[in-house]
Amino acid sequence: MQVTHRSAPGRASLPARVLGLACCAGGSLCLLSAAYPYSPESATTLALVVGTAGVLGGIALLHAGRRTPAPVLHLVVLITSIITSTFVSLATTIQEQLLTTIGYIWIGVYIACFFTRVTTLVHIGFMAACYAIALSVSDIEPSGLVAAVMMATAGALAIMTNLLVSKMQQLADLDPLTGLLRRGAFLAYIQDDLDLVRRRTSMPSLAMLDLDGFKEINDTIGHSAGDAVLARLAQAWTTGVRNGDVLGRYGGDEFALYMPNTSIADAYAVLRRLEQVHPDVTWSAGVTEWHGEPLGEWIERTDRAMYEDKRTRRGEAAS
Repeated sequence: MQVTHRSAPGRASLPARVLGLACCAGGSLCLLSAAYPYSPESATTLALVVGTAGVLGGIALLHAGRRTPAPVLHLVVLITSIITSTFVSLATTIQEQLLTTIGYIWIGVYIACFFTRVTTLVHIGFMAACYAIALSVSDIEPSGLVAAVMMATAGALAIMTNLLVSKMQQLADLDPLTGLLRRGAFLAYIQDDLDLVRRRTSMPSLAMLDLDGFKEINDTIGHSAGDAVLARLAQAWTTGVRNGDVLGRYGGDEFALYMPNTSIADAYAVLRRLEQVHPDVTWSAGVTEWHGEPLGEWIERTDRAMYEDKRTRRGEAAS
């Protein structure tokens, strides 16, 4: 399967940390505006309450890090949109209102960096609705043109940022030949998942797969032929793994398959399926179940199992 989550592999704590820093910064600005209000009629009490809550909430997000559930991040962003809209509606001058509206741009940049395309569009729609309501209840006569330009700017910036971040993430994480996760992204994905494994009832399994005789293909037919074999094999295996399994290109002609909530017996059953979807290519495999050790030690144990299988297969071939 392809990994399609927006939280980039190995950086599961980054969305919470960035949002935590943003909340601390926004809270500090609210506290500053409460101490030095834009005008005597400004909502200083609300700014004091929101600022304090923002700083405390930001510290909590920084402390929780990768333990922060995704719904909490979405909820914080929604609340931030509502709070921004509240300050827009309570602004006492057009200048104060426009300054407050800039907050939508920062919200848009955040959701564009860490949420999916569809979720980004949903949040933009929610921001626009909140902004429209805020302007409709404001005592200030709104300028439709200015409001449209501000929200269009926030929305367009969010969408463009989302497109760029998605493309950069794809280039960084996916192997261009096979379309599978690169080694670093694959290991980072496993590490993120292992941090949550203890909440589950069963442990994951890992398989390291090394193709047999691949060097001979490159040496006799050429590297382009070897690349074609890797691409066809990856495509076939992608259709053969179960939903939830993650396949990666570990390096050269070596692949790795991470299988959450999978016993050793079930893992071997998955490998037998892979043999059937592309029987023309043979390979050696090492399969292990996670015992709670650090990821590096688990990888080494699985690698040893794979090389032991390769030695056994070579011995059988020689006999």
